[in-house]
Amino acid sequence: SINLFSGIGGLRVGRPRAYVEINSDSRKILKKRIRQGLLPPAKVYKDVRTFHPKKAQLVCAGFPCQNLSSAGLRKGLKGKSKLFFEVLRIAEEAEATWIFMENVSNLLFMPQAIRGVLRHLSRAGYETRWVCNRASQYGLPHRRERVFFLCRKIGPFKVRIPHGGQSKSGYCHPGGVVPEKPIQRPEVRALMLLKKGRKEILK
Repeated sequence: SINLFSGIGGLRVGRPRAYVEINSDSRKILKKRIRQGLLPPAKVYKDVRTFHPKKAQLVCAGFPCQNLSSAGLRKGLKGKSKLFFEVLRIAEEAEATWIFMENVSNLLFMPQAIRGVLRHLSRAGYETRWVCNRASQYGLPHRRERVFFLCRKIGPFKVRIPHGGQSKSGYCHPGGVVPEKPIQRPEVRALMLLKKGRKEILK
């Protein structure tokens, strides 16, 4: 596999044949962990924009969320978040069968961004399944909700992206997007509960 935006090696799928991380401190830790035998040995590269891979079965990437996070700029696939397109380029150059990606759950609430991700993946020939999970579901003492994408190469196809209707999980295939579980933002749920409470008080 190829490990992009490696950080210190926290998100890893398969056996990396290359790590790519722009932060110098993180690269030092990566190299140290490799020497200690805590990570599979592989060359550490600096920048996804100048990285050209050899063939690999899988590309793993937690691409930048600064323009997608609810606490960030919310400008979509722009700025650092446009490095998603480098993930796609590298996957195509590597002739990867699989792409595994992670990002903030707010991506699902940005219609242009999520449609852009799914549309570009489909044009590159990847069908995509996604799921949104919280760290607390696995016994950790914090919420940290994240969306994970698993993409498989099947050949180019066109995809119909429906308007509205976000989902906790879903599947993007040649016929379109199939959401599996409805999702509401926390503030929407809170507003609905508040309205329900007001109605009960009025009664």
